[in-house]
Amino acid sequence: AFDQEGALLRSKLDLKDSVFVKGKVFWGGKLEGKDVIIVNSGVGMTNAAMTTQLLIDKYNPEEIIFTGICGGIDSSNHIGDIVIPDSWATHDYGYYGKDGFVPDSIYVILPGQTKEAGVLFFEVDKAVLEKGKLAGQNLKLKPAGERMPQVKIGGKGVSGNSFIDQKEKRDYLKEKFD
Repeated sequence: AFDQEGALLRSKLDLKDSVFVKGKVFWGGKLEGKDVIIVNSGVGMTNAAMTTQLLIDKYNPEEIIFTGICGGIDSSNHIGDIVIPDSWATHDYGYYGKDGFVPDSIYVILPGQTKEAGVLFFEVDKAVLEKGKLAGQNLKLKPAGERMPQVKIGGKGVSGNSFIDQKEKRDYLKEKFD
């Protein structure tokens, strides 16, 4: 989302090409022997979705990995931890009515399906998740203060277009989305 988040990856990229498309720079080259494209999406799910679509339209990648800095509501996670959930929900998609906010499913046609279905949690591709597990085992992390960060894989993640700095909202998300 932020330029600084991709700077380290770009510094290790054997750059072959950079292309400017609709306000975004797509850096292409090799990273640890793999052909990759790196692009900064910008903040928020709308920017992430638009940039992902540009990436698909221009390069038709086999896999897409999105990384970013985020907050968390699980008190077992700490600053510096790397968390890779196995499913994701959008916490701010739903209906606001007289009883307040009610989260709703997003209606999509899932891979291998022909009919639209309501999905609250989207499963992470199992092959990509397995690669994340393997990569996590080989990371050489540096201490964050006095604590050594952990790599945690599995569980539920939520994302949205809101930065949340309110205990009541974090408690609500933990209760509603587990």
